[in-house]
Amino acid sequence: MTAIWKKIKTLLKSRFNSKKKQEKPDYLFELVNNVKEAKRLQKNLPFQIVSAKRKGFVVKVGGLFAFVSYFHMPWTYKSLDHWLAVSKHLIGKEFFCIIYSIDDNDTPVKVIIDAENHTFKPKELKKLQEYECIVIQKSKYGMFVDLGYHFNWEFGSFVGLIHKTVIKNDVTLIEAVPGDVVTTYFHGLQINKPAHRGELILGTKNLQKEWFTEDLQKLVGTEQTAILKEEEDGRRTFYIDGKFKTFIHINKDNLKIKRSNKRALKSLNANSTITCKVMRISKNHQFVSEFIKINESQ
Repeated sequence: MTAIWKKIKTLLKSRFNSKKKQEKPDYLFELVNNVKEAKRLQKNLPFQIVSAKRKGFVVKVGGLFAFVSYFHMPWTYKSLDHWLAVSKHLIGKEFFCIIYSIDDNDTPVKVIIDAENHTFKPKELKKLQEYECIVIQKSKYGMFVDLGYHFNWEFGSFVGLIHKTVIKNDVTLIEAVPGDVVTTYFHGLQINKPAHRGELILGTKNLQKEWFTEDLQKLVGTEQTAILKEEEDGRRTFYIDGKFKTFIHINKDNLKIKRSNKRALKSLNANSTITCKVMRISKNHQFVSEFIKINESQ
């Protein structure tokens, strides 16, 4: 009796599975054929991002679920972690693709797409315009962000660096982590630094962009006038050209002269000026200058 029942179960299961296999072509026949034809013609098809996985997106194309690797999206990042940072902000967004492969020998149908050929309309960022952006990485240099979010990704990706000197004065930026939305101002493109030419200059509205374009490099090795200003917190700071901070270095060769110069500088009143020689530009975006003399009529 047990053997007979097992045969009946096996027969029913076989017929049920056979029926399901017959139903699949009827249900998916038109969708699969349309996608196959699009693959044959290398036709561009719209797709919508449904969810994000570790290595790519699950998408919907031609009525079928499909997969696209992060490395075959319309733009590239230098790290997979950058994609993971922006991935949740791309859910529901639409782009165009071609069908890379389709396998309908099993259920579900396996479709892989390639979106590298998607093209974006050109878009120029406006100087001193505030933009929303996604934090994609924090590093020793500052914070890398993508301004493509501001335009709902309609124009693709705009990656730039908010320098660490900007971040240290902004609590929101200090606490931000990859994937967070922050705001920044666009100040133009790098043009003077060959290794960074074309990169976005980002920061606060009153950012001194000259530090990022090497416009101030020509002052290194020259004698300049620096004015002493008293900050709101009581600190005394020297500025070259009235706005660029400089640290005043006093030569240590002669200890007696060094002490004398220190006392002289300490006795100066606000708005007094000195002559100094610019030695270099520090990583914190200020000059390092050697003290020469206190100017007359102080």
